Amino acid sequence: MKLKIIIFSICLFIGFLIVILPFIYVTYYPVNKEKKEVEIPKNLSTKKVCYLLQSKEVIPSAKILELMIKLSGKEKFIKYGFYVFPSKISYYKIFNILITGKQRLIKFTIPEGFNLYQIAELLEKKGFFSKKEFLDFCFNKEKIKNFLNNGISMEGYLYPDSYIISKATSVSNVVKVMNDNFKKKIVDRFYMDIIRSRFSLNETIILASIIQKETYYKKEMPIIASVFINRLKRGMRLQSDPTVIYGIWKEFKGKLTKKELNKYTPYNTYKINGLPLTPICNPGYYAVYSVLHPAKTNYLYFVSTNKGYHVFSKTYREHLKKVNIYQR
Repeated sequence: MKLKIIIFSICLFIGFLIVILPFIYVTYYPVNKEKKEVEIPKNLSTKKVCYLLQSKEVIPSAKILELMIKLSGKEKFIKYGFYVFPSKISYYKIFNILITGKQRLIKFTIPEGFNLYQIAELLEKKGFFSKKEFLDFCFNKEKIKNFLNNGISMEGYLYPDSYIISKATSVSNVVKVMNDNFKKKIVDRFYMDIIRSRFSLNETIILASIIQKETYYKKEMPIIASVFINRLKRGMRLQSDPTVIYGIWKEFKGKLTKKELNKYTPYNTYKINGLPLTPICNPGYYAVYSVLHPAKTNYLYFVSTNKGYHVFSKTYREHLKKVNIYQR
């Protein structure tokens, strides 16, 4: 009897050495020689996921990883998305990444004053999705109807800030994150100020977007806000170059011409009364603040000094003199 036990124990040990030990060794031994980036499509079977990783040279054997996943009973826990597999990691770590869904996160910053076209280009360069896909979504009234926006597009309602988002995130989710941030940083903060002001939320954002494009100096923003508000009160046209540029964004070559200034669009404030159709960019906190807390002035004009700041005038004659000085 003792002999049988000894023989059985020896066989068990040999089996362990032949089968179990190599499997443990393979499981924890580094197999990924270099860093690999792989996108796991949605609804892919375990087998196909494993063979995809093998084809991308993340693992040498799809069967080993497939066996690990099946033995763990976690086949349904594999999460799709965009993954980065570092170099010199084992089957176990690869398995753990897939199960926990540790996807690649990308940090990006939307500068104050970026419009939808610029944001679309930035996101495409960061590897999220194409410019067309983003713009098609943001200008689709049906797709954006559940977001806080102007009813025409998401322009002005995506808060300029730094974000960290998974590369596999959909356009809708990216827009939601930025729109939720807008609600938090602007709507919640300025709710009572907007109620007390002469402007609606949309009008506030439109005017803030123009101010944002006119200057990046925070100290100037309340003064420029006062100019535009003074002009609106008097029924004067805003005559803002940035609004004209937004209306011809796709054709704009970098310098406004007389022909472009005379072209009618819903954004040409040399041709239309009041505010343009929508915001012309996504303004930051201080631009919005300046609309709701403008400086108290009698200024009706301003002109750039070509040094980054502006000089202001109360009369057209005074304005012309300064134009002569700074824009000669």
